[in-house]
Amino acid sequence: MNDQNDPEDDVEDEVALDATEETESFFSSIMFPLCVLAGLSILGILVGIAMM
Repeated sequence: MNDQNDPEDDVEDEVALDATEETESFFSSIMFPLCVLAGLSILGILVGIAMM
């Protein structure tokens, strides 16, 4: 445990940060259409029940 900042550690931290940012954008890009589809399907079911 040393208090010095090693350049290797900085690079590893940056790589880990980039990976988390990529996964977050990946999840958000997937979750938005899924939520929209789920909402539309629920609306469709409700309308279908109301029409019966």
